[in-house]
Amino acid sequence: MTADVGALVEFLAAEFAEAGLTAVTHPWSRKPDGDVLTAITPVAVIAWDLPDDDVAEMRHNGVRAVVSLTAESDPVARWIWGTRENGIARLQVERLLEAGHRRLGYARPHDERLAEASKMRLTALRQACAAHGLPDPVALNIPGDEAGAQPATDAVTTWRELAPAVTGVCAHDDVAALAVLAGLRERGLTAPADLAVIGAGDSPAARLAAPPLTMVAVDMHATARHLVEAVTCLLDGRPVPAGPEVTQVIERHSV
Repeated sequence: MTADVGALVEFLAAEFAEAGLTAVTHPWSRKPDGDVLTAITPVAVIAWDLPDDDVAEMRHNGVRAVVSLTAESDPVARWIWGTRENGIARLQVERLLEAGHRRLGYARPHDERLAEASKMRLTALRQACAAHGLPDPVALNIPGDEAGAQPATDAVTTWRELAPAVTGVCAHDDVAALAVLAGLRERGLTAPADLAVIGAGDSPAARLAAPPLTMVAVDMHATARHLVEAVTCLLDGRPVPAGPEVTQVIERHSV
């Protein structure tokens, strides 16, 4: 569990308690298994990815509000992949553009669990680049630390050898941003002099990196408040309101 997800879970528990509800967290990959659904009778379920059949089954079994964060028809999912993701991409592109970078890269996580999120982020980055008359970002996979620094070094080399060269990179998260810094170090290069890097989802590791990473932070408290508001609206039969802006640039030294 990342620091951001851990914080979100804590904030959700507190916000649901304020609303008179108890949050139960279960690490399922798609939907809760039979033991969970027979042990408790939830009034609402928030899940990462639920097929329509599973949503229908839950509602048939008495779950009054179901939120699937990858469903195009879900108002909360539309906010996550619209306002939130577009906000991250827009701020990353605008910060690099402000620093003079016009050919950008995207450090894409080499993790199947993040495949859908990576696809959505790349779409948002392409839209943000197009809005400023920039070409599509050059997306390369950046494996985590289990693969060592070599793949990140290869990505840095590829970006720099393009014509025109990539001079600024939007990293998917703090892990991808740290991997790019490792790839730069392996080549005897530094950020931002040789390649600017901006990540997403601030963390202690980003603050302690060398150089400290410029990041787009997501306000997890505001995110939790909106998720709880959305669930309570669904339970009351009210429309889900538009979500707030929850992103901001944290200035450090990698751009």
